[in-house]
Amino acid sequence: MLTVLPPTKAKTMHGKTEEKTMMWVDYAIDQAGPNFTVKGDWPGEVMGWAEDGTDKKKDNVLYRPGDVFVVNESGWLIKQNVDD
Repeated sequence: MLTVLPPTKAKTMHGKTEEKTMMWVDYAIDQAGPNFTVKGDWPGEVMGWAEDGTDKKKDNVLYRPGDVFVVNESGWLIKQNVDD
């Protein structure tokens, strides 16, 4: 079961306040070599897909196809997408 706790405000390591932060719990990480995926209760849940498989735009999205991240020194994945 994937549980998403309500959004809160948090400060980054540079002191900036983020719009919202989420704590995702009860998920699984599958790793194959250097690659990994996060799995929820159904395929695509963490990417905002509805349980019926449609690409409905959910508020609580961990990542979407095409997203690019860079890992910082603290282990945070920092989203690099220009359009978001």
